[in-house]
Amino acid sequence: IGYSRSWLFRPEVSIRVPRSVHAGLSGRARSLLRFNAVVDDDQASLPREAYREFSY
Repeated sequence: IGYSRSWLFRPEVSIRVPRSVHAGLSGRARSLLRFNAVVDDDQASLPREAYREFSY
């Protein structure tokens, strides 16, 4: 899986890591996800991403 750095840090894109998953991650995985929100397990499945269409 690839990603574009400019896309990854856009406010419309949200990677939310459940607290129980974050606790079991390796140090490398935690460093890769350091800019993403760690949320409670019951809030992890709530839809948060919002995409807008722009006409150019």
